[in-house]
Amino acid sequence: MNRLLPVLCLLIFATSSCALVGGSVSQKELAAEYVAVGDAWADMGKYEKAIGWYEKASQRKEFKNVTRYALGRMYALSGKWEEAVPRFKVLYEEEPDNYLVSQAYAYSLVMIGDTEKAFPIYEKNWKDNSSDPTANRNYAEILFLAGRYEDTLDQIAILREDFSETDVFKGLDELEKKTVDAQKIEIEGEETEYTYEEIKDSAFTRDGL
Repeated sequence: MNRLLPVLCLLIFATSSCALVGGSVSQKELAAEYVAVGDAWADMGKYEKAIGWYEKASQRKEFKNVTRYALGRMYALSGKWEEAVPRFKVLYEEEPDNYLVSQAYAYSLVMIGDTEKAFPIYEKNWKDNSSDPTANRNYAEILFLAGRYEDTLDQIAILREDFSETDVFKGLDELEKKTVDAQKIEIEGEETEYTYEEIKDSAFTRDGL
């Protein structure tokens, strides 16, 4: 709350000044204060409260992209993935090479069950960041969700060899077991479909959120 109080005081003072001196504080400056209040609530984990302030700031075109990402993040952290996806999508279409945006968009797609759209994004990020342990682990996870079990096992082997000293190694045994089990079911001719919910305790990360 320590951060929020001075921001709110400044906002109250700014709006009062507008009324008293005929608009000495511009709408752009006011929108910036809305963002600051939203950030303060977000830092406190009060995502629903933050959303309202970001929505106010989004009315100014200068803050469209900033608030679009912030709103996507707040909806995602609130578990409202259907609301998060379109906001990240617009940003991704404008900047497909932005790693932060693409990861957030891909993750939100996974969370609504659209693995097909998420896969090429994760694959590209992995190819562009092949030395990054998180990108490698995420790629293993998305391969698993896509039902490419042999490729998943190959990727797990890479993780074991190159990234055994990193946090992404955590939970790798579980992912490998699930992959082997799924592969056996597939070989036996039975259908299987895994969702994120079934591997949510693994290291699949929400980069950018």
